[in-house]
Amino acid sequence: FNQSKKKKERKSSQNNRARKRKEIQVGTKISSGHFEMKYNTIVKFLEKKHQVKITAVDARGDNFKESFLQELSKKME
Repeated sequence: FNQSKKKKERKSSQNNRARKRKEIQVGTKISSGHFEMKYNTIVKFLEKKHQVKITAVDARGDNFKESFLQELSKKME
């Protein structure tokens, strides 16, 4: 009985960790209003102690992704 209880506790703790991971996809061809909305969403997740994965999707077809991520990191500071 104790072993099954420990297994259930392990599963629930793993599920809790999985729930705390959030992913935000941000296109490089995004308007400033949408950028602010995504930024505010990221800040809210971080305030609630969630892990946030930010994925930049290159919508322009050039190497704009790295400069976009640098701009985002500057804003996060």
